[in-house]
Amino acid sequence: MTTILQLNDFAPQWSAAMWRTVWQGGLTITAVWLLGLAWPKIPARVRCWCWRLAFIKVLVCLLWVTPVKLALLPAQKTMDPVLPAIERTVTASPVAIPTGTMSVGAVEKINVLPVKSRLTFAAGLFLFWLLGVTVCLIVLARQWWLMRQLIRHGVRLEDGQVEHDLALLAGQFGLRQQPEIRLVEDLETPLLTGWWHPVILMPASFLADKSSAQWRMILAHELAHIKRRDLGWTWLTLAARVLFFFHPLVLLARKESRLAEEMAADELTVTVCQLKPVDYGGLLVEVAARIFSPQHEELVVGVVGSHQTLKRRLLAMKYIQLLSNKRITAAAVLVALTGLAVIVPWRVVALSSTSLPSGLNTSRPATVTSSNSTLCEMPGRKRLAAGKSAAAEIRISAKGDYRLDGKLQALDKIIAQLKTAAKTNPVLPVSIQADQGVPLQELTKLLDALVKAKLENVAVHTEAGVRSTPAIFDIAFGVWRPEESKQVGPAAAGNEGDYWNTVGVAWNNDHTESGMKFASGEASPILVQMINLAGAWGSNGKMGVKAPMLDSYNYPMNNQGGNAQVILKGVPVGTYDLYIYGHESDPVAYGDYTLTVGDHSYGRKMTSNKSDAIENTSWVEGSQYVKYSGIKVVTGEELKILIQPGGQVTDHFGRVFTDASINGLQLIPTQ
Repeated sequence: MTTILQLNDFAPQWSAAMWRTVWQGGLTITAVWLLGLAWPKIPARVRCWCWRLAFIKVLVCLLWVTPVKLALLPAQKTMDPVLPAIERTVTASPVAIPTGTMSVGAVEKINVLPVKSRLTFAAGLFLFWLLGVTVCLIVLARQWWLMRQLIRHGVRLEDGQVEHDLALLAGQFGLRQQPEIRLVEDLETPLLTGWWHPVILMPASFLADKSSAQWRMILAHELAHIKRRDLGWTWLTLAARVLFFFHPLVLLARKESRLAEEMAADELTVTVCQLKPVDYGGLLVEVAARIFSPQHEELVVGVVGSHQTLKRRLLAMKYIQLLSNKRITAAAVLVALTGLAVIVPWRVVALSSTSLPSGLNTSRPATVTSSNSTLCEMPGRKRLAAGKSAAAEIRISAKGDYRLDGKLQALDKIIAQLKTAAKTNPVLPVSIQADQGVPLQELTKLLDALVKAKLENVAVHTEAGVRSTPAIFDIAFGVWRPEESKQVGPAAAGNEGDYWNTVGVAWNNDHTESGMKFASGEASPILVQMINLAGAWGSNGKMGVKAPMLDSYNYPMNNQGGNAQVILKGVPVGTYDLYIYGHESDPVAYGDYTLTVGDHSYGRKMTSNKSDAIENTSWVEGSQYVKYSGIKVVTGEELKILIQPGGQVTDHFGRVFTDASINGLQLIPTQ
């Protein structure tokens, strides 16, 4: 009896929340679905987030007890203020009970309302819903057990080439943890499962049937799911699927959201790995040809789910586009604001005719301030004498040991002491002495530490090993380290046999590279910082000057636009001419550069925006490169090159974008 009463009491609250969720959640799902039909060019990642917001809306509606009231209905008519006063004066006359006809107990018994001992209709619906949720959880647990069985019976793949490719791809996607690969017999399509420890399940037949290029594309697709955390977001979909198993629109949303996740993974794979959509689409068709039954697993993501969704994924590849940071930020803000407006459950109510009480103080609050504040110096802290100046000397031995002013110390302790001294002497000079045979990596390690500590006034004096006087210094952009540049010898300047450094690092938008060499091959103390230059591409030999340096360039990753920078640190004191090479195979894709050394600006220069930069078969200043003459560098000054986007270009996918790019540079001493 008590349980039935409790169910009957709880059921109305549950039914109200469920009804609110059914129609408001259904309205949101319908809106997202219609949005995708009306604008098929919406980026897959945005479409995916719209579906996630729809699922969040469904769950929040069910759990949010008190909906927000929207006063949209007309205000109800208020009663005449005289009527309540009249009603308050009217009192009901007591009913006379004939003596001897009823006892007091009988009267009390008559006044007690009868208690319903049967379940109400709402309580019956609640029990039916609870039964359905239980069945869904059992099915989910069974699927989890089946996936664990697949993992347990899978054979760990031990292939050196595949493991090497997986490590490179993980680096491109910026993943710290690599998933495990297991081969499974009788598996029709690759699958990714496991939230904390992702595992890629591959059909055993793929080891013989698929080429290394196809393996890389399959692995890249699964890594894209890991990068996007799709397995984690799957629990949001599962929660809605279990709690609203009866809702046809939730089933539709689950199907469409899974498809959006696959499209977003396709988009990320193609853009990160710079694949041709036709090659990637061919792989999907080939994998789909092996699938004879639909994939019903809830706890996995795969390369191909079914034949029905494959066509839509292939069509979506026509709209893959690389968005700039500004557009991505704008889209994120728009989706977030829309989500806040949509997610919160609401209920339409009538406008209120009441006003604020007259005694309510709506004036501006007073500002509270503290008085008698005193700045106190920490006890025991010693104040260094202002203006104290003393040079620090760091010596590196051939064994890689560090000494500060003759005292053997660890590098981190030396840096800490220099930072403390620099607080009272911002222009603290630091001299570096390198003994004969000192390892180059130890010197670059020290220079890196000084740069990170922002100790810029470093005077490099070496007895052997690293040259500290001005010399020709060349950089060929567009080649990822540790690969060497194919450029050897001069460009618009330089000599036969000159060495060209490579500094590019894939998918890293702010990094500093050391271990550089001068054109002579001698070790150089110069450090190169690259900002917003994490992409690399080539002109496919279309430039008139057939120089490897001019044929490759760095640009903002994923064509995200914006300014870029190249900063040279630790440049030996001297006077130089700077040659900056910048042009792509499109006439309007020119270079736009502004040079600053220390606090002095050397102005803004641009390469040609016409076809001469493509057609010229010899080097022409102002066409393929710009030149800054008489640049003076003193101790501690950085040489900064600001790279602004050139003209708009359209690629073979039909995407229109504007990139900041650079092909190469030469720093030529003049004295």
